[in-house]
Amino acid sequence: MPHPFALRATVGAMVLCTHCVNAALNLVFIAPARAQVRQITHVDILSTANSLVIHLEVPNAEQATILQTSVGDEIILDLLVTQLGAGLAADQAAPISGIERVLVEPLDANSVRINLVGGGGAPTVDISRDESQIVLNVMPPVRSIRCRYCPRPEYPDAALSDRIAATVSLRIEFDAEGVATEAFVERSSGNALLDQAAVEAALTYEFEVQGYGDQGGSIPIEFTFSVE
Repeated sequence: MPHPFALRATVGAMVLCTHCVNAALNLVFIAPARAQVRQITHVDILSTANSLVIHLEVPNAEQATILQTSVGDEIILDLLVTQLGAGLAADQAAPISGIERVLVEPLDANSVRINLVGGGGAPTVDISRDESQIVLNVMPPVRSIRCRYCPRPEYPDAALSDRIAATVSLRIEFDAEGVATEAFVERSSGNALLDQAAVEAALTYEFEVQGYGDQGGSIPIEFTFSVE
């Protein structure tokens, strides 16, 4: 028996959803009776501290039909009954941290596709528009990290006689699975034995990570040594 499925589309300010139980798929888009192909006349891709803003100048933007699809780490936006002006196609790699790629290109003669690829998850997109422009505010996937296996370093026996209380700051690099691959001293405790004990412990660390992508990432951490 065929499985039900649904397709979601945004037309102007209206959200339409078609539900199909049988093999036939019926799509109904409410649009002006004399819908004409609109043309994007300008594209701006602006990077901010925490997001990516894409401005598309296009007449009658409020009436534009935008189909949004999420596939893995990618968001796909298709602008129907729309053409991309000559020379406006764009392809940017890693415009901001957490966004791997932005691609704006014609999909066919009368539609434009925008691909947004996140690092370690799909980005989120907020769409706003007025009569003359469509604005896409693209946020990278949310990053999170927590300890899965993070034992404290042991106070080295060779340093016990000095009874040093000190703090060492490290940076731990980890792979896509959250497993520590490198550890570097960023601020020394002032004692080489304590520094080495901290590095050795850090290299055994494993984290639960989200949003860091295939390259993994790094995290700062501090260890404080004391003798009771």
